[in-house]
Amino acid sequence: MNILIIGAIKDVYPIVEELARTGNHIVIVDNSKERASYYTSKSIDIAIHVLNPIDYDALVEVGLPRADIVLAIHPSDTVNFIVGMYAKNLNIPKIIVLISDEKLAKILLNLGITRAVIAKNKLINRGLIEALYDVKIIDVDEDNYLILIDSNVRSELIGLSIGEIVEKLFKVVAVISGEERRVVIDKYHIVEKGDKIIALISRSELTKILRIQA
Repeated sequence: MNILIIGAIKDVYPIVEELARTGNHIVIVDNSKERASYYTSKSIDIAIHVLNPIDYDALVEVGLPRADIVLAIHPSDTVNFIVGMYAKNLNIPKIIVLISDEKLAKILLNLGITRAVIAKNKLINRGLIEALYDVKIIDVDEDNYLILIDSNVRSELIGLSIGEIVEKLFKVVAVISGEERRVVIDKYHIVEKGDKIIALISRSELTKILRIQA
């Protein structure tokens, strides 16, 4: 997948590293040489451009129209807001924006400009993972995430059995199924619309969830 990141933020480096390691094409744009230098010092296969992040033509030149995902996580709310509008104009499939101003965040969501808004007062990595992979994190330990996946959001899982998901994707702890909220562990259970899947997934397996959205 082609992922364009506006803002060379240190906090999200582990996520960027994992995305790059699993074959995604990553382009990072920032107007700060100092912030960009953190990424250029790392030995990961990504493209880094130091340029004006609200220069539309410059963003087009580095691949904005070809992006599958745009992450606008620059320190400036204004930059992130504008980039979100640029991406929406180009019908980018997934747009995630980091915003600290509550009013701006509401405007973005109400206008349908972005898929998700992450508040800067949240844990950025946790919020970014939830928005990027369309999951809810229940708990985290050193190596794994316990996550909740809603089949209404991740409809590509509907029709698969628990056994198929375990074999191809990740470990399923249980499925909460139906209006009566039955807890199902049977590997032959077929995921239906409205089912909630509780999964235990490693950091590297998260990228499998990203790929099945494509």
